[in-house]
Amino acid sequence: MKTILRNIIKNQEIYGRFLNTLSLLEYIGARKILKSQLQDNIDERVLAHVSEELRHAQVLKRIALKNAPNVCQTYALEALFCGEEACQYFQTIDRAVEEILGEENRWHAYLLTTLLIELRATDFYQIFESVLCEVNKTVFRGILIEEEKHLHEVTEWSSSIPNASQKIEALKIIEQKEFAKFMQSLEVALTCNAT
Repeated sequence: MKTILRNIIKNQEIYGRFLNTLSLLEYIGARKILKSQLQDNIDERVLAHVSEELRHAQVLKRIALKNAPNVCQTYALEALFCGEEACQYFQTIDRAVEEILGEENRWHAYLLTTLLIELRATDFYQIFESVLCEVNKTVFRGILIEEEKHLHEVTEWSSSIPNASQKIEALKIIEQKEFAKFMQSLEVALTCNAT
């Protein structure tokens, strides 16, 4: 993964477009939280999570614009790097959670999807930050603090889900497979851009 990330940051426009893709994923996360919750379930902690995800999207968008100002104005496909594959990753996790939960409540679906995404985001952002530190850049320090807080909260809340640990383990296998596909798509796109 570090090699892929090192190759991404070598090209300023690709780096900007990739940050824009990460911004999109943060935005999608915030949007999914709001769409998944009934008005009666939205409390201060849910609003705080949405607000922080939107702030992450904004921070990443701002840095994307610094690197590729003429490209990253929106989330149009040409403004992203492997944007379709990133969205597919998120959608697959969402569908897997729905399949495993069946007709269980929206709160549980929100918790499981968020838990999987926060686990991945925390790990991925730590690795990406270490790669950026190699070239004296930093992006994710503040975001990581909030992602780790989200992960702690969601892990705690998920304990209320019946058979949570078995469901989470089954979902982790799917998430890992989908993330590997996403990383492979980045590698292929980098190879195509190099030629």
